[in-house]
Order: sequence, then C-alpha cells, then structure tokens
Amino acid sequence: PVPATRAASMSLSMQMNCGAAPTPAILLLLLTHAHDTSALRLAVRPKLWLLDRDGCINADVGSPGVVRREDLHLIPGSAGAITRLRLFAPVAVVTNQSARGKGLLSAAGLDEIHERLRYLIASAARGGLASEDGSRWDGLYVCEDALPSSRKKPAAGMLLEALHDFTCEPSEAVMVGDSWSDVVAARRAGCVPVLLATGHGQA
Repeated sequence: PVPATRAASMSLSMQMNCGAAPTPAILLLLLTHAHDTSALRLAVRPKLWLLDRDGCINADVGSPGVVRREDLHLIPGSAGAITRLRLFAPVAVVTNQSARGKGLLSAAGLDEIHERLRYLIASAARGGLASEDGSRWDGLYVCEDALPSSRKKPAAGMLLEALHDFTCEPSEAVMVGDSWSDVVAARRAGCVPVLLATGHGQA
C-alpha cells in the first residue's frame, strides 16, 4: 500500500498539473495532521500560501514563545511540506512575536531565530528552491506588538500586507495555522483557512 502522505503528494501533483485546485484533504495531509475540513472548498488554484510559524513550522514552546535559538525545533514533516508547497505558489510566513513588544527578545535575537529556522528547513528539506536571500520562504511578516493591534492576529493586517505584496486576491490565498486566531485572521482577510492539529490545534 502507498503511505497516505505519499499518496497525497502524488494526488496533489496530478491535480496541479491539470490546473485544478487541490482538495483540502490533500493539502492537510501534506502539512502533517489537521482537523475536519469537510466545509472547506478551494474555488481556484492557490496563488499564495500563508503559514503561521509557531505550532505550524516549528514546535510551539508555550508563552512567551521561542526567545532563544536553541529552543527552536522543527515539527517533523514541516520542512518538506514547505518545499512542496513552494513548487506551486509562494509561501509567506505570518507570525505574531509579542515577546519583542514585551522586551523579552531583542531584534537581533529574533533575527538569529529566523536564521536558524532557515537553516533547519534547508537541512531537513534536502533541496528545493531558495529565494534570493537564501530563505526557504518567499515572505516573512512579523507582528511584534504586545497588545492587540491591526496587524496582530486575529486581526487581518499582516495577511492583507502579504496579499498586496504578492498581488493576490484573498480567495486565491490559503492561511495555514494551528490556532483559531489564524482562522479568524484568514476569514477577516477573505482567505481560505486551514487549521492544523499541531501546536494549539492539538487541544
């Protein structure tokens, strides 16, 4: 028998080659595990993937988040999923990092964490196309606000910025995250939400 993730990858490739939108079940298998998606439908082929960071790409360590690069660890399978998704559309990481606004993490420290994330993804994915700056994603949007703001999820600010930068209609973008704040932000921006059963999604 063909493993589920391999079958999902094969099915996604066939759907994309035919110009069809991938079914939610296929997307979610490629992004590890997810909640029920029977209500989700993609009307068109996605032109932009929006990914949360903690609990989606790297393990969620709880409040106040990853404040040391040594505490950053990939969720198994996430690097490969990002590599595969970038074959079909750009990937932008959209993340709240309130530890910066609370004074628990310096700007240099956050840069170091994201540099380690780039390294871990590149090492784990074993190939794939790097962007011009060597990243394994195409855009990085960070909200450092400690208090609620127009950019901080569940607000739609960062998602709208990404949609503008990539000249993408909301209905053509998929927001993948592990918390309801990601889902709410996606709906407020008009994007298709996908809730993973990793990180907060396990609760």
